[in-house]
Amino acid sequence: MATIATAGRREETLVRAIGTLGLAASIVNITIGGGIFRLPANVAGSLGPAAPVAYVVCALAMGLIALCFADAGSRVKVTGGPYAYIATAADANVPSIQSSSPDTKPTNGPNAVAM
Repeated sequence: MATIATAGRREETLVRAIGTLGLAASIVNITIGGGIFRLPANVAGSLGPAAPVAYVVCALAMGLIALCFADAGSRVKVTGGPYAYIATAADANVPSIQSSSPDTKPTNGPNAVAM
């Protein structure tokens, strides 16, 4: 670690040595490791032979959600994702409530897009 001499004593500082490429590689590693190797093993352990059916059902549900977001994105002319979709579709106060509440944030965005 790097050290800085301050008033006769040495303080250790954090060395930021991972870099952009290392951070991106770490994120890809976590995504592949968790999404491709670990998650199917857990699902197979929990559901047994019904695991492939569960993946198909979830893929269909995610496809419908993606279609809702694509439709909302094609109708709204401003940037901002779900916040802009809610602001366009509902009252101006609704997005601030949606963005400030951690309990409802994951559910309000997709529900507003589906309106």
